[in-house]
Amino acid sequence: VESSATLKMSLNFQLSILGDFTGNGTINVPQGTIGFVGSNVQNVTLNSNFVTFNNILIGNTGGSNVNLTNGSYLLNNTLFPNSGILNIDGTADFIINSTSATTSGRVDEMSPNFSMTGNIDVRRFLPAGVSGNRNMSSPVLGGVLSQWDADIEISGTGFPDGCAYGDDGCYFSVKQYHHLAYV
Repeated sequence: VESSATLKMSLNFQLSILGDFTGNGTINVPQGTIGFVGSNVQNVTLNSNFVTFNNILIGNTGGSNVNLTNGSYLLNNTLFPNSGILNIDGTADFIINSTSATTSGRVDEMSPNFSMTGNIDVRRFLPAGVSGNRNMSSPVLGGVLSQWDADIEISGTGFPDGCAYGDDGCYFSVKQYHHLAYV
């Protein structure tokens, strides 16, 4: 996409990309699917652009890399990991986004012919409301509370944010569930 051009997908269809993709211009993909379906290495470069995608299909038939670099890739619907290797470079941000309380970005079932390297951020929508508790869990295996602490105030004994004291003593914003009971 040239610097003065615009790529806009406003219909629900698939744009299949067989080779490299460079986004220097405006890219707007609120519907449909961008499919990276080549048979050789595919380099996807956004040149520091921020692009919102509806669906992304990784289906490199040669089992080669699809390399995401230089930009922010915001996915509002589904990543279809069919085949190939998704490589998210350190210069890229790949974000699976939740846009409302009922609509979440997600990763579809991973094929055995697919693998990935790099970091993915997962954002979950939390509706506004009165203060209180929200039930949350890690969307990936091995996620720990200390990874959330930079973004969420966590109170309780031993947490970096300390205790939020009230009439009943320390308020615990985090509870653990063990053997059918909260502790």
